[in-house]
Amino acid sequence: MKKRFLPFSLLLVIMILGQAVAIADQGGHYVPRTQPTMNAESFMGSLRANQLTGLIDPADMLKAMQAPVTRNAADDPLYWLTMGPDNMGGQTTAIVYDNKSNVVYIGSKGGGVYKTYNNGITWHQVGGLDLMVSCMAQDADGVIYVGTGDNGTAAAHNGLDQQGYDNSFVGTGLYTLTNDVFELVKSPSADEWYYINDVAVAGNTVIAATTEGLKYSNDKGQTWAVAIEGNAVAVKVASDNTIVAAIDGAVYIGSNVQNLVSHSGTGSTMQGDTLLPKAAGMLDIAIAPANPNVIYAACIGNDGKHSGVYVSENKGQNWAVALPNVSANQGHDIYGASGLYNHGLVVDPDNEGVLYVLGAYLWVIEKPESGEGFYLANQVTTDSYFYMPDYIHVGIHCMAFNPKNSNQCYIGTDGGIYKGEGRFTFSNCNRNYITTRMFNVAMSGKDTRVLAAGLDHGTVYIEGDENANTLGSGIWINPTGMNDGLYSESSNAGPCAISNVNPNTFFVTYKGGGLQRTQTAGEDWVSVNFTSHASITLTQPYRLPIMIHEDFEDYDNPATVWFKNETGENIPADNEIQCMSNNGFPFNHTLDHTLAAGDSIQVQDPISSRLYVGCANAIYTTRMALDFAHETVWYELVQSNTDTLGFMGEFTGTPLCMAMDAEGENLFVGTIEGNLYRFMNETSATIDSVWYTYNSSGAVSNTYYQHFVSIDLMNLPTEGQCVTSVSVDPRNANNVVVTLGNYGNDNYVLYSNNALSANPTFTSKQANLPKMPVYSSVIEMATGDVILGTERGIYRTKTIANPTWAADNQMMGEVPVMELKQQLLYKENEQVVNVTDEGIFVTEYPGVYNTGVIYAATYGRGVFRCENYKKEFTSVPETPAVENVTVSMYPNPVSDQATVSFNLESNANVSYQVFDMTGRMVMSKNVGQFGEGSHQVTINTENLSTGSYILRLNQGASSSAVKFLVY
Repeated sequence: MKKRFLPFSLLLVIMILGQAVAIADQGGHYVPRTQPTMNAESFMGSLRANQLTGLIDPADMLKAMQAPVTRNAADDPLYWLTMGPDNMGGQTTAIVYDNKSNVVYIGSKGGGVYKTYNNGITWHQVGGLDLMVSCMAQDADGVIYVGTGDNGTAAAHNGLDQQGYDNSFVGTGLYTLTNDVFELVKSPSADEWYYINDVAVAGNTVIAATTEGLKYSNDKGQTWAVAIEGNAVAVKVASDNTIVAAIDGAVYIGSNVQNLVSHSGTGSTMQGDTLLPKAAGMLDIAIAPANPNVIYAACIGNDGKHSGVYVSENKGQNWAVALPNVSANQGHDIYGASGLYNHGLVVDPDNEGVLYVLGAYLWVIEKPESGEGFYLANQVTTDSYFYMPDYIHVGIHCMAFNPKNSNQCYIGTDGGIYKGEGRFTFSNCNRNYITTRMFNVAMSGKDTRVLAAGLDHGTVYIEGDENANTLGSGIWINPTGMNDGLYSESSNAGPCAISNVNPNTFFVTYKGGGLQRTQTAGEDWVSVNFTSHASITLTQPYRLPIMIHEDFEDYDNPATVWFKNETGENIPADNEIQCMSNNGFPFNHTLDHTLAAGDSIQVQDPISSRLYVGCANAIYTTRMALDFAHETVWYELVQSNTDTLGFMGEFTGTPLCMAMDAEGENLFVGTIEGNLYRFMNETSATIDSVWYTYNSSGAVSNTYYQHFVSIDLMNLPTEGQCVTSVSVDPRNANNVVVTLGNYGNDNYVLYSNNALSANPTFTSKQANLPKMPVYSSVIEMATGDVILGTERGIYRTKTIANPTWAADNQMMGEVPVMELKQQLLYKENEQVVNVTDEGIFVTEYPGVYNTGVIYAATYGRGVFRCENYKKEFTSVPETPAVENVTVSMYPNPVSDQATVSFNLESNANVSYQVFDMTGRMVMSKNVGQFGEGSHQVTINTENLSTGSYILRLNQGASSSAVKFLVY
């Protein structure tokens, strides 16, 4: 029988999962995206636009959306459980106060339509469709018309017409929503309904502003006609049914949709007081609810700034400048240079002279009391703190006042929905509004505990608390007393990771190549000693891919630890000793020889943690990512003298994704440029090169380290499509799936069954999969099923060699899935027991119990997990806490037998363990079930040597301890 010996010198460490600061109600403020077309849009364009033209033909998107889909008809569909965050919203584009009840409806990009019954306290999705909602309007009968299409900043198009649509998702048409049931409205031609920018109702006429013109229907959408061709970006209807539309930069006004007249000229300046200038970039319009004669128009330039706000008090017959051109240094930048992305005008329901401007922030411009001169402009919201009453998330898209109470309104932003009360007092009301746009997810060893990263909320920590397991907290980089949690670096976040060895250690990235780590689950961040080393250069245009590879049984790990025998006696061979890994997790080592008392032994550390970082033209790795006490040494993976494919170059390009085989030997890296690199024999690599730079005094200023590995450039049968994901079969590293982006191609899934060979081959496995970007993939660890995250949600095949792809989106819907990860590790909880004169202290090291669970980051529905493949293990019961429960033992000292007395408040199972003063367990017994009241048990000590001992008595969920002496 083996015995386990515990080092007496180990101190008590109680591991408590840190809690990040909640975004919804604590300090900190948000620094916005600064331009309407910024890194996020460019990044999405690199994934979705055709790699040869740099454009997306909307027809390609429409074909993918309309392609026939095979649904999973098997008896084992994948069920996707939402993980939130359910207290943070995503991009909100439309608001409707129901004219038949007290319900409010809101629309989101990717999450569909939600409604509230309780004045915004909670929200619930309706209709079951994950639509890219762009606009909504309701008719007198209570029917809500829902437009779709993420048109963003794109202008009119005819065929390709040189439109990139970098970050746009094609719409699926116009819908009606009646009694929370969607019905697709008939349209004369589907390709004319790619992008519906606005919708309005004038009497019995439904009007849709689309990129293919201003369309209208007099029979609730059964038939349609075109009123005016061109790119219609907005349409509004006054209380007397006057119609105002913005088409190709011009304002059109008419008493009905068939007699609209342009009130704009062709130049960039006003023509007298009768014709407005033509807007170069975007055109906003609004009508005063209290006076249909009052119309506002704001022209926006290609720089996202307004080039003039205009007002007419006679339905467009004459116009005056309400706010001058900001570039003339006379006006205010009311759109925050974001007017091509965040824009809108809303007139106060009670005061026709008050106009709200929706941009990066909320502005109000008011007519002077004298009625003469420019309007007075005031910025209502700023980068204030989350807990301030004037805070709303930056990036505003829509605003609607309560028709029954003009002191109340809702505002839709890039970060969800906010409710306004009185004058400029707002509250976050995003509970259950699960619509965040996430790019990445990182899993811990617990089913419900993850990080999620994406747009507008940075990195979000979902702690998975039992009572609120889908609440999210913002991960704030380097909060201080001065900035109270400023996290400008993480307003848009990227790949992230959680250590399963030390679950409080997080790694997060942010746009432009930033990388940070924390050992307190986000309570604080430590950059010192981490990325300051000269050997690593964090250069990346937008996304910095990282990957953590951990192993609890890595017998190639070069690290060692020392164990000193402090038991006071020899430990015979074949017995186990408990050691502490350099990475802070206990492990057992079996002695191959007797260890004398007081002697030390150096043993291999089998617990490894390697972090990989993909930078422009370089891949770095470190084994010190969990070491916060020393400067991290980074190694660049460089080409060895020998290679397998005749490729003698180094890694070049912009890495987008990384994948490692289960053994940690072979790394695959895909790039935006469409290349796939293989790094072989990574585990066995050594420090083959150390070189230095010197300062002017001749002293060493920097030291650089390199690993020599075999770097191979794989031959993919593509024309430079970006490599969006790589998955390696955990059972056989020769089996590799590669997924591809970029519309306008024929193949998006490649597979190799000889990826480690000297001449690997990749073949297309497109089969019946719609021709659309595939963003993520997993080769399931036990079955070999291949699961894809696509533009239209999850697809799966059970036979990748000859695939039939079936949609498997139960409880998720057809939302873009940007990343998939499966937990491959399993580890039981470990305990370190320390015995002192004060009693027994137990440190719990949490294991990994979510083996097989798959996690998904979606663009519009937050984060999901799938437990279909979860491996069931017999879990280790948590160690009972040591509590001050009364327990006594007599006689004490004891010779050969003693009686232990204790009280129970309820029925409980009782057991005990006896430890000597080195921490070694020398006796253990389960004495059975006892009822409420006082009890006694007898223990036999005749086999114990003379000395001091600790008895721990476990009583249900609690325990108590008593020290006794054997003589």
